[in-house]
Amino acid sequence: MIKHLFFSCLLFIFSAATAQAQLTNTGKQFTLMPESITGVDFRNDIVETQTMFLYVYEYLYVGAGVSVGDINNDGLPDLYFTSTLASNKLYLNLGNFKFKDITESAGVNGGVGIKTGTTMVDINNDGYLDMLVCKSGYKDANLRKKMLYINNKNNTFTDMAEAYGLDDASYSMQSYFFDYDNDGDKDVYFLNHPIDFSKTMTIPATMVNGKAVYNADTNTVYVSDRLFENRGGKFVDVTKKAGLINHAFGLSVSVADINKDGWPDLYVANDFNKPDFLYINNKNGTFSDKLTSYVNHISFSSMGSSISDLNNDGLEDILVMDMAVEEPVRQKQLFAVNQNYDKFQLLLKYGLYYQYPHNSFQLNNGNGTFSEISNYSGIAETDWSWSVLNADFDNDSWKDIYITNGLKRDMTDWDYKVFVLDSVINTMNRGKAVDLNTWLKSMPEVPVKNYFYRNTGTLQFEKVTDSWTDAPPSFSNGAAYADLDNDGDLDLVVNNIDAPAFILKNNARENAAANHYLRFRFLKNNNSSEEVYGAVVKLTNAAGQIQLQHYDPQRGFLSSSEHALHFGTGKETIISKVEIIFPSSKKITLQNVQADQVLTIYESDAKTTGATIAAGSKNKFTDISKAGKLTYTQKENDFIDFKREPLIPYKCSRKGPYYAKADVNGDKLEDLFIGGAAGAEGKLMLQNANGSFTEKKQAMFTAAKNQEDMSALFFDADGDGDMDLYVVSGGAEFSPGNTLYQDRLYKNDGKGNFTTAANALPVAGFNGSCVTALDYDGDGDMDLFVGGHVVPGRFPKADRSMLLQNNKGFFTDVTNQFAKPLLNAGIINQAVWADVDGDGKNELSVCGEWMPLEMYSYQDGQFVKKQHSVHIILPSQKDTLISMDALTGWWYNMKAEDLNNDGRMDFVMGNRGLNSLIKGNISEPCTIYAKDFDNNGSYDAVLGYYNQGKCYPLFSRDQLIDQIPSMRKKFVRYRDYSGKTLDDIFTVNEKKDMEVFKTNFFASGVLMNEGNNSFRFIPFPDKAQFSTINDMVIDDIDNDGIKDMLVCGNSDDASVIVGVYDATSALLLKGTGKGSFDAVSPAENGLNVKGESRKMVYLKDKGKTTLIFLKNNAAAQVFMK
Repeated sequence: MIKHLFFSCLLFIFSAATAQAQLTNTGKQFTLMPESITGVDFRNDIVETQTMFLYVYEYLYVGAGVSVGDINNDGLPDLYFTSTLASNKLYLNLGNFKFKDITESAGVNGGVGIKTGTTMVDINNDGYLDMLVCKSGYKDANLRKKMLYINNKNNTFTDMAEAYGLDDASYSMQSYFFDYDNDGDKDVYFLNHPIDFSKTMTIPATMVNGKAVYNADTNTVYVSDRLFENRGGKFVDVTKKAGLINHAFGLSVSVADINKDGWPDLYVANDFNKPDFLYINNKNGTFSDKLTSYVNHISFSSMGSSISDLNNDGLEDILVMDMAVEEPVRQKQLFAVNQNYDKFQLLLKYGLYYQYPHNSFQLNNGNGTFSEISNYSGIAETDWSWSVLNADFDNDSWKDIYITNGLKRDMTDWDYKVFVLDSVINTMNRGKAVDLNTWLKSMPEVPVKNYFYRNTGTLQFEKVTDSWTDAPPSFSNGAAYADLDNDGDLDLVVNNIDAPAFILKNNARENAAANHYLRFRFLKNNNSSEEVYGAVVKLTNAAGQIQLQHYDPQRGFLSSSEHALHFGTGKETIISKVEIIFPSSKKITLQNVQADQVLTIYESDAKTTGATIAAGSKNKFTDISKAGKLTYTQKENDFIDFKREPLIPYKCSRKGPYYAKADVNGDKLEDLFIGGAAGAEGKLMLQNANGSFTEKKQAMFTAAKNQEDMSALFFDADGDGDMDLYVVSGGAEFSPGNTLYQDRLYKNDGKGNFTTAANALPVAGFNGSCVTALDYDGDGDMDLFVGGHVVPGRFPKADRSMLLQNNKGFFTDVTNQFAKPLLNAGIINQAVWADVDGDGKNELSVCGEWMPLEMYSYQDGQFVKKQHSVHIILPSQKDTLISMDALTGWWYNMKAEDLNNDGRMDFVMGNRGLNSLIKGNISEPCTIYAKDFDNNGSYDAVLGYYNQGKCYPLFSRDQLIDQIPSMRKKFVRYRDYSGKTLDDIFTVNEKKDMEVFKTNFFASGVLMNEGNNSFRFIPFPDKAQFSTINDMVIDDIDNDGIKDMLVCGNSDDASVIVGVYDATSALLLKGTGKGSFDAVSPAENGLNVKGESRKMVYLKDKGKTTLIFLKNNAAAQVFMK
């Protein structure tokens, strides 16, 4: 049966509205309720002493939690706060945001010890919520024993932790109840941590035969996380049996069925060096850590976490908090871990995975992988963040985000660490006493506002902190949400250090035009009060929009929220379909459900289906890599650009592999040349009749292996009817003018045997990037344009390009004679020879980094740059016409194709993407000031980014000094540098004659040719903006008569501070025939590709399509359709 609470909710709404009429309406989404109304006087005051302060217990400032639940079954959620050093407090909800402190009469003050997390749970299934309190910090185990307050059903509680087997004395942060073995009861996972903080940043391992061997953990009794199995009401430690013995500084856990097999899994967020754990439930009582199989990178100092479906695609995503600072002054003042290249590589060497110091938003791809898109979504940097709660706070049907912030003392302040802490330590080492108060006062205290983000429904979140709340800056830790007044929206309760707790009343239901809601509770049956954790609810409205949630009140950090699932339904008052699936796989389906009510769902009413709610999987491509069609692994040479140029945002030496394809031996099968990095020879791969490839060794390729193959082209150089090979040399790792930059031309004998064409090319020692064939002079043979890349060691100055005129197989550099505008056109990545304006003559179009798309026509014996305009949509959603020259990007690839069959050539453009720390737009471009500022012979390029209208340097004071040592005298202290703009750093004289480079556009998309030298930019869908787009294939993939597109991407070339681009290795985009595309989900297209896909080889033969992904520093991956 389903119990309707519609009428009772209306009564609560009416009474709550009446009582709150006395409050001044701030016009904000949330009202901070004063203590004078609520009666909640709780403060988590932390008073340090000589025996308990930060350097005795480093987690002293993680604060404490709050749990919410109806302890007396009167229909109103009550509040329980833990206090780090003082008394916990329990408040009874009297209605209308009035609460009564019943701590002492209830007997739940938490006792002695350092209290951390709290959970409300009906542990004995008697229909009344009990409370569990975790403890940590003190070395005396008796001060760490957990407290399990059993509800006596009369507003009093009795600690029965020992009787239940839960008086565990581990150093615990929080408890998480869930049914790990699907036997119908609640088990519990305790999140624990070591107590020796002196080794947080060390790696307890040695290298043996190139592999990291970790030292055995000698003491995990109170350190390892613990799993306790519920055996008839008594809990038994099964940690070792479950394979969960670990050693990490865990700060939160999220429970969810991550792989959609009907069994609960665990995401454990770990602080410091140790990577997070993603424990997949093996369905046999054990778990396996599969983190690296599911995600490509994680946060470094992982703190609070939550799992929920943020984009309403029916797949649950993962949010993890870190401590990246958004505000420019604090950003440069505080220590940011893991931003040193050598330290980062050391972590990788020892198997500690890709960890970056910012929040993580792992978007579920539906195929067992996640894409991290926090920068795209605008939520990567939220200061020292603890709790993260995902819930629909405005009831518009999209889950929003609330993040708590602040550390009581900025112990990572650089000036404190360098100029104060060292002095303190030296004093202590000399055996002298240090005055605690003086020491503590030397650490800055800067409260920070908690963050609100509104979900716009586009995977990009709008920061609404100031418009949604007037809550002041704080040191906030644990937080929980609940409908405290039963009015149909979610209120917030926040535990603050050294300040009153926040009670934030949600005003979403305050007016007649308010959005609607639907709420659920889950019980075993109508004769039982036992809750069912893990139930999944999916709503589908009349328009087909879905929402999905799973029931688990333990979310965020050290806290547990209300014991209900809350859905906002927007303007929908009738929900077309509601599906509920229980962990037992039993299912209930409801039709045309009235909104604005609370439904109690009984598992006993459900029917066995054996099904789970999951996305469909209609694969388009099949991975056949193991079939041996192509055996090829690219090996990248180990050149570290950042050692030579510490401030560049990305490497310029790591670009390959590149390839060319043609029938080189006359068997009517397309063969491949795949270029090698410096130190690795290029390979000629001949295709066999069965579609496989066999390498044919070529002596001259071996002879040239020290050169870096940057591009290649098969063309008939000498007019003998077979395919010769031109290979571009580049790579940026050599000094300018080095002979290793000499390009090569190989002549084909028609049978696939190549020899070096001696003296066929001019001597030219520049860093090349691409080559295209063009008969620009109309004499019947193919001339060449070779694009130049960056000048080695002088980023971002462009090296030269050249036009080569073909004279019977011998080529002459005629750039100065016929193509002067192309000589230094830019850092070119791609060149295309095609008729753009429909006049029957081809134009040369080039694109690259820090430059626009440029088009050159050959007129009267000269290449002349043509002027074009482009329509773009600015952030204001205003259609704006600008010059094409004003649209500068980091263009990696370009294809010319008539996408809408209007007879005009369009351009498909692959850019850096929008999922990056580095951003730019027309009014606030990514900017570089470049010059040899200190006259030491090195070219200094200092990159800046905009924040609130000002351009700040991206890199830290120390990184700036690494590049320009003279800056140490100017910025002695870190505070001297923090807050300085790019202009502030340099004097007027230093800025004289400097070069300025700007990029204002990072989106990938299509430039639709509208004629009359005008284009319109249509961006790719969001999933194609999550990473770099390195290559594209255009074809009618699904045979519907409309051109589709395959794209590949990702890049690990960026500096550590910028982070890896790894969210889109491969994607299928379905064309609309109008220049726009729709992304086909990875679960449907079958392209489960990892790593850096740099190029795609697309082969069609006899109704079959072979798609080969050539990856940087990895084996090729082969698919067939």
